[in-house]
Amino acid sequence: MLDTLIAAEDTELYSVADARTRLGLPEDPRIDAILGWLVVEATAAIHGYLARVLARQRYLEVLESDGEITLHLGRFPVETEDLVVRRDGEVIEGGRILDARAGVLYLEGGFPSTAPHRYEGRFASYRFEEEPNPEIEVEYWAGYDLAEGPADGRYALPASYSRAAWLTVKAWWERDQRSLDLVKEEGQHVMLQYARGSEGLALPADAAALLDLEDPT
Repeated sequence: MLDTLIAAEDTELYSVADARTRLGLPEDPRIDAILGWLVVEATAAIHGYLARVLARQRYLEVLESDGEITLHLGRFPVETEDLVVRRDGEVIEGGRILDARAGVLYLEGGFPSTAPHRYEGRFASYRFEEEPNPEIEVEYWAGYDLAEGPADGRYALPASYSRAAWLTVKAWWERDQRSLDLVKEEGQHVMLQYARGSEGLALPADAAALLDLEDPT
């Protein structure tokens, strides 16, 4: 089980202003609205491809153990600060991050086993009964700080991820700019209607290749 305790307010991997500049487009709220949608969809496509959100968030993860010295967390890179490892409500001392980029948690001597405890039952027909052991809970920060100049102890977004987002926005704009239609504008509220050509856009091959090279999984 993995729950998000504190979600990132901003998860977009590229900015509308940068996309507009690199595409050579004029400043126009209608164009920005379309590019904004493309940035959001490109980010969602990348997160779907990687099966995780890249922006920094706080997580609570419940893990099982057979007594191994390492456990693999589901989100990464993992920050070393504010890492809490618990079992049955009690903090496990000594747990530390062995490989932040891959989300590997280490405990010298091994983590307590969460395998069911077997004991001899009272009835012959049920010679052994099982009693579950408490699982291991890990609370941690993971992901990239998307702000310019991340704070100490946090990870900056690798350029390959933002480039993958740019390549995706660029490919989708060039393919479907004519079919993305701004249909209504009311003051600050802009509504977009997505024509048939904008549906089911796939992640470009060059963007996927960048993600495969960067991602430790």
